[in-house]
Amino acid sequence: FGASEYSRSFHVIRGTIDDNEVPDDALRAFEQRSVADKSGIDTPTFLMQGWTDSLFNPTEALRTYRKLQDAGTESRLLFYKGGHDLSELTVEFSDRGRMNSHAVRWMDQHVRGKNTRVPAVSNYLPQRDRWREDGGFPPADTAVETYEFANGGPASKELEQGWGWFPDEAVTYEWTADEDIEVIGEPEIELSVDVAGPEARLFFEVFHDGDNINGMDQPLLLDGSGRHEVSVTYPAIQEFVNEGDTVELEISVTNRWYLDSRESDGVTIDARNSRLHLPQRPDPNPPEDEDEGDDEDCW
Repeated sequence: FGASEYSRSFHVIRGTIDDNEVPDDALRAFEQRSVADKSGIDTPTFLMQGWTDSLFNPTEALRTYRKLQDAGTESRLLFYKGGHDLSELTVEFSDRGRMNSHAVRWMDQHVRGKNTRVPAVSNYLPQRDRWREDGGFPPADTAVETYEFANGGPASKELEQGWGWFPDEAVTYEWTADEDIEVIGEPEIELSVDVAGPEARLFFEVFHDGDNINGMDQPLLLDGSGRHEVSVTYPAIQEFVNEGDTVELEISVTNRWYLDSRESDGVTIDARNSRLHLPQRPDPNPPEDEDEGDDEDCW
């Protein structure tokens, strides 16, 4: 990493902060280095992903996994409790043991030629503090349910940054579960908006009874004024929702983790033509003694 490359990287970062934009050459560099954008990978691959990793969110590992699967490359996927670094205190030693065990099995199989088994998908379920093995992600019985914005909030809502009392900087759409469900997969947000100025930045968060699921969010840049019809893929999440609980989608024009738009003059959300597509499956509330895998392999 030479001095000239360091200087160039510094100026790219500085320019990004000053202009609130990522240069085109930086975007091309990201794409060139992304595993999900590469082809011809035939090495057996075991992916481990933290549910609460906001630096590389769960969808990034999921897309890489799907790319490998589509290419016929042998691959496995594991979602663990925690964020970007395994040394985080949120990752229990027993959970690290399971992850280590699966990794050793994978290496034993592909390096030593042993007959070992690693589940296709291993899911840590934070609310139940247990692991589950699935044949894919999301599980095969997952279906997409559609929630209309107009049934969960105002028919039309104007959002704008500023210090005044009106309009608001955020709006929340809320729906009540009519049965016990497991939300698992990548929600899709179908959005119809009018942008008043040259651009708008929107930020999306999905909540369960007022708590952000997995600490995730998703930004969106709308470039150009006027009407926009867009589809937004939200990072993959997993959450058990009981009958009577609420699922909420918050849309805002500010976010604590991102620089605010410096040009936005406001955006109006048309709830009558907007909806949330939520991947979910019935949750039968299985007993705690359900088979959870080989516990003796946890270190």
